[in-house]
Amino acid sequence: MRRRPRNSTHERFSTRRLAGTPSVLFDEVAVIFSGEGAKALSTESAAIDFARGTYGDFKAIAIDKGGRALLNPAGVGKDAGVVDAKDKDAFIAAAKTRQWDREDSVRTFAQPKVEFPLGLGRSHEATCVP
Repeated sequence: MRRRPRNSTHERFSTRRLAGTPSVLFDEVAVIFSGEGAKALSTESAAIDFARGTYGDFKAIAIDKGGRALLNPAGVGKDAGVVDAKDKDAFIAAAKTRQWDREDSVRTFAQPKVEFPLGLGRSHEATCVP
């Protein structure tokens, strides 16, 4: 029996696990699943956390119907950076930048405005950072 070399590309990538691969390692993500695959992963906390992390890091996400089934339990909504996997041009355009418009929806503490009185009838507007 002929064995594949241990450092082959096939072995290196085929043995990676979702639970051990954080979304921070990717600039953009395509979430494409069969209906069965999406159903199985939609209850896996590692898969949900991966989707939530990708969205929370403002990355572009291409999805198909199965991908939507995984993103729903993760609380990932539809925006300009979550595009149909069939629309490669939209995905490439979204992947060229982070989706900064998500910040207010994923970080509730995202720089609330606070008024501080200065004592002379004027007030000073500041940004509060927790």
